[in-house]
Amino acid sequence: MKKITLLIFTISLFFGSLVFAQDLGHSKLSNIANKAKISQATLETRVGGIIAAVLGMLGTLFLVLTIYAGVLWMTASGEEGKIEKAKDILKAAIIGLAIVLSAYTITYFVGSKLGGASPTSESCNCFQQDQIDACEEIGGYFGDATKANCQEEEFACCVK
Repeated sequence: MKKITLLIFTISLFFGSLVFAQDLGHSKLSNIANKAKISQATLETRVGGIIAAVLGMLGTLFLVLTIYAGVLWMTASGEEGKIEKAKDILKAAIIGLAIVLSAYTITYFVGSKLGGASPTSESCNCFQQDQIDACEEIGGYFGDATKANCQEEEFACCVK
């Protein structure tokens, strides 16, 4: 058994270098996906979408638990057992909601820092004075021309 394992290992060392990575037609697949209008989102975008969906479902679950605890409390008719159960459910729902909101805040903060640009970033370009209409057409506004390194006769058109 040891001889067979040694033989397979030796063969893989000599002939393993003959295996080359092949193009599986990624460029062709990209062209087909573009023609079919299929989204080619990055891994970060997909993971972010999944996290947002899970946190949204958890937030909805805690909202339903809060409503259930409120209804249970209102219909308790003075029974201490039901009131205590409603209080416990309400406390757990509030703690859970706080955890979900904290997780969302942390995820948003880390994602905006690692993702490159924050959603509130702006880009400014220099335009000639006769191109004010072009700036308004793209939803731009007048920005700081010195920060955009515009010439004296130009203005900065910024878009968020």
